[in-house]
Amino acid sequence: MQNPLIIANWKMKLLPSQSLDLARKLKKASSKYAGAEVVVCPSFTEIAQVGEIIKDTNIKLGAQDCFWEEQGAFTGEVSPKSLLDYGVEYILVG
Repeated sequence: MQNPLIIANWKMKLLPSQSLDLARKLKKASSKYAGAEVVVCPSFTEIAQVGEIIKDTNIKLGAQDCFWEEQGAFTGEVSPKSLLDYGVEYILVG
């Protein structure tokens, strides 16, 4: 049987400081999630810092959105290549 996949989409509910606090709490509790694939999807402005906090845990980093073009004049958009550079392994679609 495959492990369950749990994705936490933080949407735009948390301030940056709250996102980092939550990431630290999840890191402390990460051993409790050994039987599941856990993914956190913070706001883009916190992706780098949350990624650093959860590094070396079983928690994966996800993004809430991405733009299909790799580069160009697309104000406010984030490319899949940029997300990969941050360590993002999952992207929410839809």
